[in-house]
Amino acid sequence: MMWLFIAMVYVIVRLVAWIIGQVDRTGWRLTKRKIKAVAGLFVNNYVDGKMLFVSKFGEVASLGVITQIDATAAYALLKDKLGADIVDVHQVNMYDYDEAKNYFTITILELTAKRMIEIGNGYVEVLYTSKHYDWAMQLLDELAVCKAEVQVVEEEKAPTIIGFARAMEMN
Repeated sequence: MMWLFIAMVYVIVRLVAWIIGQVDRTGWRLTKRKIKAVAGLFVNNYVDGKMLFVSKFGEVASLGVITQIDATAAYALLKDKLGADIVDVHQVNMYDYDEAKNYFTITILELTAKRMIEIGNGYVEVLYTSKHYDWAMQLLDELAVCKAEVQVVEEEKAPTIIGFARAMEMN
């Protein structure tokens, strides 16, 4: 009779361990997952948004990109619109000696429901799962109001010289 009790305890312990393993894999995290492989996570001395998405959510993201964007205006719009959904913010800044000021060069907003937004110099990348396609397209349309002024720099043309070069040896 004792062996039956031990067998039942063993089965129950194995069942509980299996359930906990399934819960962790489906996203109901009981503990925070540690990032084990960082080889591709850091690009150009900072976190790459796409690699961060894969390491956080275990899925490859769909990606929407909008360029020629004023990053400051885009950040303000996103913070106002998605403020309650922002879970974490990752940023890198650089000091500009001419302006005597710090400027953020890359900002990654980690959102709820497996979504992320990377804001850089002149671009915004929206990372999402296939379930959030409509949300991402609507967000990109809304970000279009943050279009940056394109400065056209005219190059000075060199004067066109028509003629022949004579070398002294040719005479």
